[in-house]
Amino acid sequence: MSGAIAVFGASSGSLNGEYYEAAREFGVQLAEHGKALVFGGGDTGIMGAAARGAHEAGGRVIGVIPEALHLPGIAYSKCDELIVTRDLRDRMERMAELADGFCVMPGGFGTMYELFEVL
Repeated sequence: MSGAIAVFGASSGSLNGEYYEAAREFGVQLAEHGKALVFGGGDTGIMGAAARGAHEAGGRVIGVIPEALHLPGIAYSKCDELIVTRDLRDRMERMAELADGFCVMPGGFGTMYELFEVL
């Protein structure tokens, strides 16, 4: 996919609010520059904030979520495209196929896993 950027970051809502606002603004900027957002498909945390920002600015949002997390209240329901994968490893492979670049934002061990997986 030309012009798609994947974002990795915390799925929790327990970080300082400025991080979520920065993620939302990142999503806005992607959309304003004609880039699609590829993310882990969750409604919360850094990635959910980025997805909401991209939508606010009229951008395309592609979620990639493993079957185990594809549940009401967990998945971001407003994805333009939601790809459901077998597991986390398949999710990472699919995100790498879709994205032309990657942005790593604050997170924990899961975010580090995602970073090292794409490296």
